[in-house]
Amino acid sequence: MTKEKIAKKKESKEKGITFQCKFCEKFKALEEMILLTRFSPPLVACRACEKRMS
Repeated sequence: MTKEKIAKKKESKEKGITFQCKFCEKFKALEEMILLTRFSPPLVACRACEKRMS
């Protein structure tokens, strides 16, 4: 593994659970994510993308 990958793993462990937004494709903390139930099946998106969609 490269030093960069090891650093990213350490950061993700410190931040806790993260999810990838289906719209902006960024990894965000669980607290920043929202379940969009208006889609079938429901999608997980960040608050910023949810606001842009409204």
